Amino acid sequence: MNVGDASSKSPWKLLASSKTGGNESEMNLSCKVIGMVRVQVFGTEPPCAKCKATEKLVRKLVKKLGLDAEVEKVNVFSEEAERLGIMMSPAVVINGKLVKHGGVPTEKELREALEAVARS
Repeated sequence: MNVGDASSKSPWKLLASSKTGGNESEMNLSCKVIGMVRVQVFGTEPPCAKCKATEKLVRKLVKKLGLDAEVEKVNVFSEEAERLGIMMSPAVVINGKLVKHGGVPTEKELREALEAVARS
């Protein structure tokens, strides 16, 4: 895929950051193409306090880190939860990988998991 091929219809986003030195005509441009991050928060329905806190933290960090992410609430008693081996809620799954279950993740745990996905 060429850098110029990134379109708004594609799940891929082109992120570019630029810095200008003393000379405005010189521009240091670095580009990185990343895919959308899918974050699932598994919890009870209706949601308990820990499930609500987990979802709130996920949404806060996704926004803070500037990630292009889809955050989805999923019932912990769903077939998908069973397939992933989730037996305790709340649970957080990022791009299909279980990163935390059985409690509210710390901000540090969640940030590290989200940043690792964003780097890959």
